[in-house]
Amino acid sequence: MSGGIFRTEDGGAHWTRLNPMMTSYYYDRIVADPRYDNRVWMPVFELMRSDDGGRTWSTPKEISGSNPLCTFQNRGPTGECDEDSFPITEVAPNGDIVVHFATGNIQSGWETPGEYEQTLLAVKSTNGGTTFG
Repeated sequence: MSGGIFRTEDGGAHWTRLNPMMTSYYYDRIVADPRYDNRVWMPVFELMRSDDGGRTWSTPKEISGSNPLCTFQNRGPTGECDEDSFPITEVAPNGDIVVHFATGNIQSGWETPGEYEQTLLAVKSTNGGTTFG
């Protein structure tokens, strides 16, 4: 099988590709929302949500945080930690969403110009992923 998102309804005996357009990424973590049977969250480089068990997905949402140490920017204001990668999403029993990610926005005086520190950050949403802070 090539990449993509697959679903089984018989304990793994048979698998169905859910969205034939989503074949180019390596999806290593899809998180179920404990409050809604068919809602799942998937972080790739951004966060996507499905309300139908993975058959369709929302427009990817950028996850970022703010910290005065985030001084390097490809785009956006200084202090925005948006050069992120390797997101890990957790959904709490109350529906709060926490996304942990590495950010490469930290410039340090001791580094070679153009090389940046990676720092782990976490942001939380208390409104179903509409906003993170």
